Amino acid sequence: MCAEGGTGYNHCVTVGRSKDIWGPYEPDPENPIVTSSPNDSNERRDPDHLKPQYFNPDSALQKSGHASYVDLPTGETYLVHLCARPFVPELRCTLGRETAIQRMKWTADNGSEFT
Repeated sequence: MCAEGGTGYNHCVTVGRSKDIWGPYEPDPENPIVTSSPNDSNERRDPDHLKPQYFNPDSALQKSGHASYVDLPTGETYLVHLCARPFVPELRCTLGRETAIQRMKWTADNGSEFT
């Protein structure tokens, strides 16, 4: 599991998967598993790390990324990740980075979905 897309509006969490801990690894076909930006992009080298063009007005949480997950003894899995809630139209996040938690479910092909 890793973060991609900088820490701006293109931020996301991706997962690599393998049948062997030593690899080879391949990207999960459901990547990114968490993001606020629904569009596919390949702008990792863009010097404008905030990338306001990826602001998603349909999402209350923006800049979602940098995650860790935990499996509970109950069998539930939760993903904890960074996010931000900007003021519109300025797209400034006066509270800075915030932390969100979401219930996560691994799917049959080892992908993930959230509730």
